[in-house]
Amino acid sequence: MALSYLLVNRCYGGFNFSHEFEEEYRRRHGEDVPSRWGTKGRSDPRVIALFDELGSVRSSGECAKLKKVLVVESLLPFVVINEYDGSESWGVDYHHAEAAILRSVVHAKEDANPAAVVSGAKQQWRTLQEARAFQENLE
Repeated sequence: MALSYLLVNRCYGGFNFSHEFEEEYRRRHGEDVPSRWGTKGRSDPRVIALFDELGSVRSSGECAKLKKVLVVESLLPFVVINEYDGSESWGVDYHHAEAAILRSVVHAKEDANPAAVVSGAKQQWRTLQEARAFQENLE
């Protein structure tokens, strides 16, 4: 099962990077660190690699304490980050993931083979359940 890292802030004050992190990212990649921090940006391999190199203390901005957490890669689109006064917790919205599978059945093309659509949905469901069990063991 493929795993990814996700950055979250574990300190009151909010998710942000240090000036050193932003400058080094810009030097290496010729662009600013993405300003939108959904799960895609927080799990970007270039961001994670620089975080690993600099460490949490040098990567974290003022009033931030960034931490890496492991997430099953297929669950990343369903990660929900909750924030209270800047300190973050995270989880997986399994209901959203299940609904996505059901939508794929409901919105299948009219000329699609019904047996193949159902079979594909069953496989997605099994994969989701395996990923959920694996993720729960990681936490």
